[in-house]
Amino acid sequence: MLRICWLFLLLAGIVCPAHAGFHEVSGKITDSTGAGLDAASIALLRPEDSTLVTFAISSKGTFLVKDVPAGDYLLQAAMMGYFTEYRSLHIPLDAGEQLYLRLKNNDRLTQLDEVVISGEKIPIRVKGDTLEYNAGSYKVKPNAVVEDLLRKLPGVQVDKEGNIKSMGKSVSRVLVDGKEFFGDDPKVATKNLPADAVDKIQAFEKKSDQALFSGIDDGDREQTLNLLLKPDKKTGYFGEASGALGLPEQYDASLKAFKFKPKSQLAALGMLNNINKFGFTFQDYLDYNGGIGSMMGEGGAMNVNTDDMPVDFGQPVTGKVASGALGLNYSVTPRDGNRFNISYMGNGVQKFLDRQTQVRNFTPAGNFDKNDNGQSKLNTLTNRLSFNWRNQVDSANLLGIKGYVKHDNSKDRQNGYSESYIADLLQNRLDRNSTTRENGSGLGVSANLTRKLKGKWQLLQARLAADYTYNRVESEWQNNLRYTDSNAVIRDAQYQYNFGGRLNTEGAVSMVRRLGHGLYLEPRLAGAFNRDASNRQQGMYNETLTDSLSPSFYRDVYRVDPAITLKNNKKELRWNLELKGAGLWLSPYANNAAMTTRSYRYLMPAALLEWNIKNGERLSARYSTEVTAPAAAQLMPFVNYNNPLTRTRGNVDLAPEYAHNLNLSYTNFDQFSMTSFFAFFNARYTLNKIDWSRTVYPDLSQDAQMINTRYAALLTLSGQYARPVRRLGLNISVNLDESWNRAVSPVNGVENTNNTLKHQLELEFSNLNNDVWDLRWGGNISISNARYSLNKELNNNFYNYSGFARIAYQPNEHWYFSLSGDITHYTAKSFDAAVTIPILKAEVSRYILANQRGTVSLRGFDLLDRNKAVQRISQLNNLIEQRSNVIGRYFMLSFTYKLNRAGKAPGSIQVKTR
Repeated sequence: MLRICWLFLLLAGIVCPAHAGFHEVSGKITDSTGAGLDAASIALLRPEDSTLVTFAISSKGTFLVKDVPAGDYLLQAAMMGYFTEYRSLHIPLDAGEQLYLRLKNNDRLTQLDEVVISGEKIPIRVKGDTLEYNAGSYKVKPNAVVEDLLRKLPGVQVDKEGNIKSMGKSVSRVLVDGKEFFGDDPKVATKNLPADAVDKIQAFEKKSDQALFSGIDDGDREQTLNLLLKPDKKTGYFGEASGALGLPEQYDASLKAFKFKPKSQLAALGMLNNINKFGFTFQDYLDYNGGIGSMMGEGGAMNVNTDDMPVDFGQPVTGKVASGALGLNYSVTPRDGNRFNISYMGNGVQKFLDRQTQVRNFTPAGNFDKNDNGQSKLNTLTNRLSFNWRNQVDSANLLGIKGYVKHDNSKDRQNGYSESYIADLLQNRLDRNSTTRENGSGLGVSANLTRKLKGKWQLLQARLAADYTYNRVESEWQNNLRYTDSNAVIRDAQYQYNFGGRLNTEGAVSMVRRLGHGLYLEPRLAGAFNRDASNRQQGMYNETLTDSLSPSFYRDVYRVDPAITLKNNKKELRWNLELKGAGLWLSPYANNAAMTTRSYRYLMPAALLEWNIKNGERLSARYSTEVTAPAAAQLMPFVNYNNPLTRTRGNVDLAPEYAHNLNLSYTNFDQFSMTSFFAFFNARYTLNKIDWSRTVYPDLSQDAQMINTRYAALLTLSGQYARPVRRLGLNISVNLDESWNRAVSPVNGVENTNNTLKHQLELEFSNLNNDVWDLRWGGNISISNARYSLNKELNNNFYNYSGFARIAYQPNEHWYFSLSGDITHYTAKSFDAAVTIPILKAEVSRYILANQRGTVSLRGFDLLDRNKAVQRISQLNNLIEQRSNVIGRYFMLSFTYKLNRAGKAPGSIQVKTR
């Protein structure tokens, strides 16, 4: 941590002296009548290339541009609905001098102080609730992608993993010319589209299609970026092809091609590499691991363990991975209100994983340790085709249809062993070899109809949806189990085939009645049917199946949810009060015989309060409840013997989970200073939480059964503050996260209550004037406090530190240099030893050919050859440390060529001095 602090001080010392000697520019801006203008942009540009230096937004006709270095500038004053004015300035101004600007109608080019301006390039413009950035005002390297451009924009933050915040909120959707691009994942566009194709970037909160069509706000909003392409990029095609070879045996190739027209978009993406890149997006990682469905509980509640998902959370990708991916996207708009989009994404992965896992288990009688060592060779192939059709049939009817088809298969060969110890004395050892083949398919479709009505009943909405997934898993294994006390070896060679299918259907209808004074009443009726089936065939290898080990099981869930909602729909203050009932019938079937059907009744209230205090400042509170029925695998009352040391079974008597959720949020984005602050508080309390109950025997084998625990609780509090400090020449971002999790898990009939309290503080800095030198650095400290009711002696605090620094230097349009470093430190505490992982990367690029269409790059990864994959987890009755192999040091030489068959962009700004 001390080294990180020294690094911060060193970089701060580099940046801060360069920003000494600051001045202010103030004045008034009016229209032709002399009335003061609000929200006009006042920008100071470099005269030689019109790139942005700094800016301010006027308030009631006055403006103040702070912390301006001495020098010559081109002042630009702009506002929507007025012609832009320009003026040459020398800073500092005379003492006490103020500027007086007047925006007026002018049909000719603006000529001020012998500066001739052709066209307009306004760096930032306020258009109602939308911020619009001019991409050409922010300098990026010639082969930059949109993500690199976003890092330059005031009011936009992009973290190391590419997650985007705009106006203080997480961006969940990126559009290209107002149209979807490869579905809903924003990173597909930001990580693949070239920055030089973008003309403007609009940041705003997008309402739902239904709300935009009907004019009745339903409260659904998504923070959105809309990438407006340059005119010449809509008349041809563009993209790039790249290939790289490295030492010792690395390769990386990619192809990106785009063709945009006013009414259509076509994009193709391809990649092939062995440097641990899965695909284009986080969705590729989900597909590779079985899809989003493998991470969803019944009813759609997502259960994410971030320790098992490295891609989107900045953790190392474990193992050594070779992968290829292909993506195709086509969208067409035959007429206004009619838009169709279809996309295909596929990826294949070959992964070799060598993992060592140490687990400390807590029981009422004492603790024992288990060490697992294993290797895996995995091959996967996933394919997904999806479409989205939005059709405004006429002025009264809006129809939306979405659908998908997917197929995936995989093969995994594993071998390894596990050993269990009590007080360092070996109790048992299990050697295991297995092969698993998996095939899965799925399809789904949903349709939404919104119809405007006349009279007090103003809106009718209907929804129908259905999807089906099928999965086949074939496993063969050979186990050799030895107990130390007897020295006898128990050999087990079996196969197990699992066939699973899930059918979901749902429908809903609602109407909206205007009551007057901004009040609306919405009655709603929804119904759903879900069938979840799991059939198992098991037997000795090369023999017929064993009936007692080969059950078939499925369960049906019928659900009816009537609800009524009272809405107050005003711009400044909006609130909803909802009362919903839920009737649920659960019918299990084992070996084709019906079991007892159970019915449940729930009262499910909900409330929403949203106060728009002023433009950019909002306070909201939301309370909701949800019911989650147990899945077939959780209910299946048959023992699974595929691991002789851990025998598992479901519980047909499980009741649904019932959860209360409370969400509070405060966001404040000041468009005048580009300062953002947000705070979120979330609470979740779950009754009848479904979890494992374990029985540990003296030989350290275990029986585990699903049960309903009494409850589980989760509290999270997070806040972020970000602002530019122009006097220091820095952007500063501070993040604070707090979480508390309580879970109950019985062991040998005794409840263990695990309380985990986590504190995390992150600081990040970057320089404002980053056209030549681009500096970014920061640090993170994480403290986890773990408490176990079964063994208080193991209560402990765990500390993790991390830091990063990145220096990029672009002296001219032909060269680019970068050096970056990351360091992570895990303290010892309850683990064997402390771990420090430094990662150092470097790149040198030379831009060649006309218009820098070619790029030759030399890249080095993990220059110190110290990369490791370490994960430490405290959960329920376990303390876990996992160490895995990971890609190490390599060097790569690459060549990238821009594909471009587009004409010169019309309307680009040209600044000439006489």
